[in-house]
Amino acid sequence: MAKIEDVFKKPVRTEEKHPRMSITWIHYSKLTKSAYQFYGEDDAEVKKLADLISLDGAVLQNLLVRKIDADEYEIIAGHKRTLACKYNAEERGMKQFEFLPCIIVPSNDIRSRWQLMSTNQYHPKSQYEIM
Repeated sequence: MAKIEDVFKKPVRTEEKHPRMSITWIHYSKLTKSAYQFYGEDDAEVKKLADLISLDGAVLQNLLVRKIDADEYEIIAGHKRTLACKYNAEERGMKQFEFLPCIIVPSNDIRSRWQLMSTNQYHPKSQYEIM
């Protein structure tokens, strides 16, 4: 027999929780440049970023990557951070910058291209790009 309390109970809703993003430390040699990266590699800008990273003692913003092979990842966001850490590790001998904090996202070609464009949206444009 049903109880009167059962009528007034609120139904329990189970909501889907947002998946936690976990950071994976990946060696810079396992990271490859995206074929869709449309900004060039300015050596002066990379060296300035390498200086900032070495002064901070760490990469302060995680890279966004996707797995493309068993032990290889394509960079979606963080191309210059990768180059700066590579510069610090190879040219300056700072081995603590060989591994970069990455968030691995499941992504196909179309989705990764969109993510790359959306993360570069506010990058300052050159005079050529403005024309």
